[in-house]
Amino acid sequence: VFWADVLESEATADISGAAMAKVRGKDYHKHLQALPVIELDKAVLGKENRYWRTWIAHPTNDAYWAPANFLDRLKDVRIPVFHQAGWYDGDGIGTKLNYLRMASHGAPHQKLVVGPWGHTQDAQRVTQGRDFSPEAVIDLQAERLRWLDHWLKGADNGVANEPLVSVFVMGANKWLRGNVYPLPLTRFEKWYLVSGGHANTSTGDGRLSNEPPTGATSDQYTYDPGDPTPDPNFFTGLDVSEGAERSVDDEKKAREVFHENTTRARKDILVYTTEPLTEALTIAGPVSAVLYAATTARDTDWFVRLMEVSEDGQIFPLVEGRLRARFRQSTMNPELLEPGRVYEYQLDLWQTGITIPSGRRLRVEVASASFPM
Repeated sequence: VFWADVLESEATADISGAAMAKVRGKDYHKHLQALPVIELDKAVLGKENRYWRTWIAHPTNDAYWAPANFLDRLKDVRIPVFHQAGWYDGDGIGTKLNYLRMASHGAPHQKLVVGPWGHTQDAQRVTQGRDFSPEAVIDLQAERLRWLDHWLKGADNGVANEPLVSVFVMGANKWLRGNVYPLPLTRFEKWYLVSGGHANTSTGDGRLSNEPPTGATSDQYTYDPGDPTPDPNFFTGLDVSEGAERSVDDEKKAREVFHENTTRARKDILVYTTEPLTEALTIAGPVSAVLYAATTARDTDWFVRLMEVSEDGQIFPLVEGRLRARFRQSTMNPELLEPGRVYEYQLDLWQTGITIPSGRRLRVEVASASFPM
């Protein structure tokens, strides 16, 4: 509905940025509480919107969406490609999937660059309120130009002799390089959700461990769509009135407090935390989650997020994945659930690159909503 608003207002055509600021400035936390979903265009835009209504009329991957389903057609694409994204790019899943699909078909000359950025064409050093040093700021435009000069103009500029894959490791603030992704030295590990059956809230008994549990204990929560579980990272409480002053540090601290207060109070969030790490841990590559779960409903949603927790409780978000249960096998042929039956759910948590120093913790949260995001 945000994008429908951008299209309706032609915000991207306003180079002053005023139209986009108006779209971004709307109170989505308030507007998105309205139901049914089909009527959200009226709540946000004040009128019916043909884009929104068409999209909502096609909730499965049917013939309407087919022209956009290009991943399966990449097997016939044999061109050099410069894939670029950030660990916090809201569209970064496309970069990962496109690269992996091209590589799986043996397409040569696939370059991948992922840094500690958001959805940007220029590298940045500050993300999520944390500064990752000048090392994070590479000249992306120059890199793309060198790539194009070599492959389109035949320029002998050294591109062909450089590593194809470059991923930035936050915390360590350095680049790791190789010719394939995941990088050749990557070792995939399994971490387990462990509890005594009471992982609800951040004060529960949920533990994240690299040792498999010895018993079969399950955690339970009641999810009420009428009171959707908040996204603990979606904080809007700071004064945004005209003339109000706030710093990046103020917002970062307020978000951390909001996150912890939310997970401490909401019993519909399961929280699993490691013991303080005894040695530094570096994660650089894809992250995924597997849940084995049952529900009393015929359909529901699953959300899993991973974060770093500092010694004094500061939370640094890393990745999040989500899955609507009916699409667990296919987005084209949804299958409703048999209430009470345990199913396996595989969630793609995208990817990250970070070194977590000893003394800090890893934390996983599981819920059935992340409102309003």
